[in-house]
Amino acid sequence: MTDKSIKAQCERISAKLTTAKRIDSNNSAFGASTHHYGIDGKLPQNELDEFEATHSIVLPDEYKAFLTKIGNGNKTPQLSEKHMTNGCCAGPYYGLFPFGKYLSIGDNVVLSKTPTIVPNYPVEDWEKILDRLDEPNISDEKFDAIEDEIFSGILPLGHQGCTGWQGLILLGKYVGRIVYLDEDLNSPPFFTKYDNFLDWYESWLDGVITGPNETSDFEGTIYLASS
Repeated sequence: MTDKSIKAQCERISAKLTTAKRIDSNNSAFGASTHHYGIDGKLPQNELDEFEATHSIVLPDEYKAFLTKIGNGNKTPQLSEKHMTNGCCAGPYYGLFPFGKYLSIGDNVVLSKTPTIVPNYPVEDWEKILDRLDEPNISDEKFDAIEDEIFSGILPLGHQGCTGWQGLILLGKYVGRIVYLDEDLNSPPFFTKYDNFLDWYESWLDGVITGPNETSDFEGTIYLASS
């Protein structure tokens, strides 16, 4: 994407955030009762530069634009500091983590390692990974190494409830893509169809604005089915 198109999309998203908050005023979308469509101030570019230097990575342009042109984090409503979605701003599921709050889904930070996961992850390959993890008397070190392979090169973006996460691919062929992951590895990673962060985020907003009674193009959950 060009700088001009990124800027235009950020302006469009900012307007849609206002519209989504107005339309879903009772916070009925999934996770909205947590973030209330709030979002705080924009991050300075130098903070992102320092993060990239510290972790030896380059953040995708679309994600950086969101942080510097739209905002980051959310001071209200305040949840318990121990609640992992405390401070999350408006976004899919329980919202977006404040930038840099979580750096890993597993025990180790592996942001600068090239991801091994791919779209349409072969079931047989996934089963082989699970077999390796189920080896009798597997050491903690070996378990962590296998887990690192799965979660490498992914920046956690938010939580989906239970064991689900959403992350941003930082390196390799699929850089910039959004992936859904299960921290307990009950299912293979799922790559969403979006080319970049802004497309994913705007699709979510479009679904919120469309409302619970209309078909949404968003690849994920927006409104829970009424009982």
